[in-house]
Amino acid sequence: MTIPPLGQTGRLVPLEEDAPRNLKFRKLLSSFYSAGRVRERMPELRRLARESVDAVVSEGACDLVTALTLRVPGVVTMRDLGLPDDRWFEIDSLVHQALLAAPHDLAGARDHAQRITMALVEELDVRRECGTDTTDRSLFPLLLAGRVDGEPVSDEDILSMLYLILLGIDPVSSLTATALLHLEEHPSLRARLIADPALIPRAADEYLRWMSPVQGTARTVAEHVELGGRTLRAGERVFVSWASANRDEAVFADPDTVDLDRDISGHLAFGAGSHYCLGASLVRALFTVMLEEVLTRIPDYRVSDRAAVTWFPDITSFYGVTSLPVRFTPRSG
Repeated sequence: MTIPPLGQTGRLVPLEEDAPRNLKFRKLLSSFYSAGRVRERMPELRRLARESVDAVVSEGACDLVTALTLRVPGVVTMRDLGLPDDRWFEIDSLVHQALLAAPHDLAGARDHAQRITMALVEELDVRRECGTDTTDRSLFPLLLAGRVDGEPVSDEDILSMLYLILLGIDPVSSLTATALLHLEEHPSLRARLIADPALIPRAADEYLRWMSPVQGTARTVAEHVELGGRTLRAGERVFVSWASANRDEAVFADPDTVDLDRDISGHLAFGAGSHYCLGASLVRALFTVMLEEVLTRIPDYRVSDRAAVTWFPDITSFYGVTSLPVRFTPRSG
């Protein structure tokens, strides 16, 4: 999904499928990530966020990314993919290496991607050999039983969907970590959310608009079209910038400011149309439980070393904070 293309083999399903075929794959996944199912999982998500804060709250210092904002979506994703909880850091590190190596080291990027794929292949083989397990809460039973155009879903397409889901860990983390950094720099806004936690879900969408953790995506023009006074020709690659759209002054007044009172219904951080992010409800839920835990348990957190705050490099389509060292008043777990 880049310009220039990185030379991957295969495609990411359903992201790189056109309608109506992509809708058939989305239908397979939609029930797993529906708003109703996410509501059912809220106790699990809150427990994970609480456990993550429990592990550091007595220390008085931590990197909030490693301790919380990366760990929680990482563990949730491992469970969705049927992998052990404790593999989240290993697998996400491989994703990082693949993303960051891609622009200058295609062979290295493919090697990291293949190592991730092999872990998924091994798990797929195990699930197929074990047969139906009514206690299995991962995506495997759903995908192994799924049909597209009357045919079983191929292993290639199953692995592609699972790999795509892995790519959702970092946007959730960077969204939450960047919001926490912004709140540390804007005490009145932090105080408002502490006083009224019911605003946190609204804050999720405003921060999604303001920082757009996935900056955009690439598309191939299907036919000649006039857009904004320019001619886009069939076969050309275009970069669709969600980040730019979300800072459009014609749509959002004072777009560079985080404003919890604005109408945020038109933001495009999750894309639009038939490729709208399937995990949108889960992203909002994860952001909400993590912010609630921080603002409730360690509300006085402050950045301990601003020079150590790191961000995704500009060579990736992801954006946001990747390291956030903080100090806070130690408390009992």
